Amino acid sequence: MKKVKNKKRLILLFFYLHYATSMLSYEKSFFKDKSGTFFGTINGILELERNNDKSNLILDFQGSKSTLKIVEDKEKMYDTHYKYYTGLTTSGNTKIKYNSYANANEFVVVLNGINYAISKMDGAHREKIKGIEISLLQDKTNEYMIVSFIIDVELNNIQQVLSEYYKKNPGNNDPEMYKLFIKENKQSIKVKKGSVLIFAIKK
Repeated sequence: MKKVKNKKRLILLFFYLHYATSMLSYEKSFFKDKSGTFFGTINGILELERNNDKSNLILDFQGSKSTLKIVEDKEKMYDTHYKYYTGLTTSGNTKIKYNSYANANEFVVVLNGINYAISKMDGAHREKIKGIEISLLQDKTNEYMIVSFIIDVELNNIQQVLSEYYKKNPGNNDPEMYKLFIKENKQSIKVKKGSVLIFAIKK
């Protein structure tokens, strides 16, 4: 575990030492007013705690594929664009997603077919997820987005469970059946403090 934590620190230290002078605000992001799909890589480590058995799982990202899809909000209600980042683990077996709009954001881990998520992307899109810090850096060819977990952050599959419930029980309004289904199928994981991901998206 100590080696894993040291590796996380080295990744962050490398990027801050090399690109600290290019720290960006969202207003100065290369992708601020662009639309389309852009490609790059992802590096880093996510340490997950599975709440059902309290065991830990390490997901590593070593130059794996990543994409940034930017979709224009034609109504421009709270922002001009939606941004959808995706990345794969080194093995390619697990996908992560980071989405943002205005001040709101969403983080998803797709693990063994289960979508574990935490989201603030609703309502007025004013709130950010507590415990996730975002930094933007750039050089001549890439823009880097660093996703840092400064506290443990819990994700759950409640949205996936609700979707499955309504598909299996269309028109069923029995509250007891609804509660039982959620209780039997809801799962959660924690992304541990110190986890970090670095998206490198080509300009």
